[in-house]
Amino acid sequence: MSDARQENPNIDELLTISEIAQYLKVSERTIQRMIRSGEVPSAKVSGQWRFVRAIIDDWILSKMQSVQKSNLVDVIATETKIHSLIELVPKEHILMDMKAGPVEFILEQLVGVLTAAGTLPSAEPLFSTLRMREEMMSTAVGGGVALPHPRNPEAMGFLKNHVVLGICPKGTDFDSLDGEKTYVFGLLCARNTTAHLRLMAKLSYLFRTTGIVGAFRKATTAEEILEHIKNNHKTLSIEL
Repeated sequence: MSDARQENPNIDELLTISEIAQYLKVSERTIQRMIRSGEVPSAKVSGQWRFVRAIIDDWILSKMQSVQKSNLVDVIATETKIHSLIELVPKEHILMDMKAGPVEFILEQLVGVLTAAGTLPSAEPLFSTLRMREEMMSTAVGGGVALPHPRNPEAMGFLKNHVVLGICPKGTDFDSLDGEKTYVFGLLCARNTTAHLRLMAKLSYLFRTTGIVGAFRKATTAEEILEHIKNNHKTLSIEL
């Protein structure tokens, strides 16, 4: 680690053009074009373009409602091993009949799924980082869906990728972008930032499937949720 990074650990949140290109899986030329058009949030630091990773994540979330599905497929594309989303969402990671309430209460329920399943030894570190993330900007992307996630996946130390699905049939106020209630939560716990981005794109793709949110709300068992996911298996392979 360089002296600069030792003096300021938050510098890891700043990405260069090369790093943001790798993160978004596009060419540096594309990033340069996006900077010129003002499409991607960026700032000059000492004459060099830099990007704040947390802000980039927020930008991605805000784009998920309008981005074409073909572009989401491009985001997910990679050359590594393909996993089914079914493998990342075991029955034990599906919370049916979530109770409505404040943001903190919703997060407690989602994190509690991981501790109850023995996936997470302690709830506090993940809960704290999720709460801070929501204070920055809600992860409710509209359409009845929210995708809570840590700002810095690597800091959580997950050895595997995990997804928790929570269903709140009556809906709850999660400060959604569209001002509507949130019914379905997808908690992303990725082992690194690349997997994090692909999980975010994959879950967004899933939740934009016609009728899927309504189907999840009507489901009464975790098995029904898994069946709905299985029925969309052609679009739900993910490379991590």
